[in-house]
Amino acid sequence: MTTRVRVPFIDLVRDRAFLAMAGAIFVVAVLTGLVGGTILGRIVIVLFINLIIVLGLQIFTGNSGLLSFAHIGFMGIGAYVSAILTMTPAAKGFAIPNLYPFLVDVQVPFIVALLIGALVGGLVAAVISFPIMRLSDVASVISTFALLVIVHVVLAHWSELTNGPRTVFGLSPETDLPTATVWALVFLAIAWWFKHSALGLKLRASRDSEHAAATIGVDIV
Repeated sequence: MTTRVRVPFIDLVRDRAFLAMAGAIFVVAVLTGLVGGTILGRIVIVLFINLIIVLGLQIFTGNSGLLSFAHIGFMGIGAYVSAILTMTPAAKGFAIPNLYPFLVDVQVPFIVALLIGALVGGLVAAVISFPIMRLSDVASVISTFALLVIVHVVLAHWSELTNGPRTVFGLSPETDLPTATVWALVFLAIAWWFKHSALGLKLRASRDSEHAAATIGVDIV
């Protein structure tokens, strides 16, 4: 008897839905680079950034079936952290005049700032979500909405870190069209991989039937 060895990469390139979406991203990027101007280029860059945000939301909500409003709040935390860490001290002095002194001279490379921003956002999410994940259905949805409101109020009024309701300017132009395209494709692949991973399968099982998933050993919480 022979055993079929599953190769995730082969399954990935055989998935028509994945190939169609990846192809659409690539075609849009190429056409924009060939015929698009500065304005269209910025629109497509923002489009790909929003696509990454939606893919992140789909990883949880699409697999678990639980709606989370707090997702965009965690994104905002990571965005502010990475932005502050990539800005030059001079730019911080103009854009965030009340910034804490110990952060004024801190400047790290773009990728490092992204990783730190993701880590901070993830840690905040982990701490806050620990009690929320024990709720279900309407209670969890209302809790995540309340959490989004809290995060928004904090970010909109923390003048010493986010400049409050005023605009933060002077960011380094690190994200161009090729960068946004590559990351959109990377996170599309990550979302596909997570969906077919053991954890993704457990989440979908708990989404379809909590009782049936629990009987086969899935930890619903």
